[in-house]
Amino acid sequence: MSHPVKSAIRGGKIMKKLMKCILVGLVFVGSNQWSRAGVNIVDDFIILKALGTGATFSGEKYYDVKRDVSLLNPNFSGANLGTFNILSTDVTIGGNTYSAGGLLQLSGAELKTDVTGGGDYQNSGNFARMFYAVTAAGVNPSSFTTLNMSLTSEAWPRYTWANTATSVNLLQGLAEGSYKLAVYFETNGSYFSGGQQFYSINPDNNGGANYVATFAIVPEPSTGVLMGMGFAGLVTVRLLRKKS
Repeated sequence: MSHPVKSAIRGGKIMKKLMKCILVGLVFVGSNQWSRAGVNIVDDFIILKALGTGATFSGEKYYDVKRDVSLLNPNFSGANLGTFNILSTDVTIGGNTYSAGGLLQLSGAELKTDVTGGGDYQNSGNFARMFYAVTAAGVNPSSFTTLNMSLTSEAWPRYTWANTATSVNLLQGLAEGSYKLAVYFETNGSYFSGGQQFYSINPDNNGGANYVATFAIVPEPSTGVLMGMGFAGLVTVRLLRKKS
């Protein structure tokens, strides 16, 4: 017959070992879900469309966002996208004529990942998205709009996500002035452990500064005309003074 005190001590030790195993398991699971780094963003692009004589490009173009190594696409970060006239008539300022109907449109985005962890992967259960915001040149965005992407290529260890069916007029509702377009990208990874398990990875946000390109909108014709009239008036006054 076992001693009740010894049995209680033995039972307490067993419970301690059991709790220790549970805690180690929880730490392991938590590490897998939040600290894995098997899936990595290797490249991403923003797709823009521009119209107007003041734009620095014409038609639809891919801009490299994450990597500045492509010889085919211009770099988005630091790019000047142009000066746009969103009015229905041409505007001439300083000898430059900006054609009516200027357009700067967000046409889509693309993101590419690869896998370094042997058991990690992505599929349609994962997500990829680009966040974008338009603000005045000296203002940091307080919120972003989400552009979701779909998985278009799934060939382990490389994956491609894209959205090429978007048409957002980035000039809508803007007045004369200088602006910036800020973007960043986000996706997640997964692995199998009794089912698909997901984990977060660091977003591609340029170290928290986001990726930024700039553009401008020309003033209304009346402003340009008044500026021109003022300059012409000064020239006339000077000519009259010389004659007198």
